[in-house]
Amino acid sequence: MEPLEADALTAALTITETDWGTRFDWSCVYLNELWKDNGPQDYDMVMTDRSGVSTVLATWTATSPSTENLAASTDVSRDQIRSVEIRASQSGTPLAHTDL
Repeated sequence: MEPLEADALTAALTITETDWGTRFDWSCVYLNELWKDNGPQDYDMVMTDRSGVSTVLATWTATSPSTENLAASTDVSRDQIRSVEIRASQSGTPLAHTDL
């Protein structure tokens, strides 16, 4: 995923088409250590489909320098997905993005 905020996080995302929709697997490394200085930090994985509708696929809390083995799924087929973002839950600020 392409970072959108300097020193916020890096993320690796794998998107898999399935018979029932699409699966997302990802991991994050938190560069700014907000979780260390300000307590746990919440994030959202947000999918935007080709019609422009955004859906939160998952939420999670960072309490350490990295998070691995995160997963989510949707019944939307891969070819109907425009983009995927990781956002800061509280502010909604996009931190990482990928177009499909």
